[in-house]
Amino acid sequence: MPEDCDYCEKEFEKEKRKLQHELKDHEEEMSSHDKDGKQRKLNKLNEKEQTAKHKRNRKIVYGGIAAMVLAGLVVGGFQAYQFSKSLQPEKIPDKGIGVPVHWHANYQLIVCGESRVLQGGGIKAHTHGTTTFHLEGVRTKEQATLDWIVDNLGGQLKKDSVMGQTSCNGEPANLTVKANGEKLENPLSYIPRDGDNIVIKLS
Repeated sequence: MPEDCDYCEKEFEKEKRKLQHELKDHEEEMSSHDKDGKQRKLNKLNEKEQTAKHKRNRKIVYGGIAAMVLAGLVVGGFQAYQFSKSLQPEKIPDKGIGVPVHWHANYQLIVCGESRVLQGGGIKAHTHGTTTFHLEGVRTKEQATLDWIVDNLGGQLKKDSVMGQTSCNGEPANLTVKANGEKLENPLSYIPRDGDNIVIKLS
């Protein structure tokens, strides 16, 4: 069902497009209360989309692993049950998975020599427009990794790029990610903890 703009005659197929339009083109017409409410709705929709995307990616990976493992099983049902059980989400308190947290991790995002600040996000990951990740609530494995956090904030963290950039000044660039001074070999799957200092640098 089409969504009508609250301020003009435009129609949008999705609520997200409508909210983006209203916040961009009708910001001056809104009260601060309406603006905050619409921004919260948009943040929740963005978080829901990012979580769904990551779940799809994880399912693809897990599906490939399951196919290889199950092909080698000779005992049958018991091993298959044990394998599926091993993929179930579990509580890992020291990583803030499955338990309520209110953690803060400082970050630096440097793209081709320029410092960037991530914006937006949702309840479980946001920045308040500063260089601190605010990680709150009960997080799943999908919502605890650095790639999910940065993607949810519009940073598009990939293996060799960030914010959609792979080069600096026309030359191929290298992406390095450090946590507390140590270079991460698998930065996408790293789980930030309370008090961490993270540096993401493309140069």
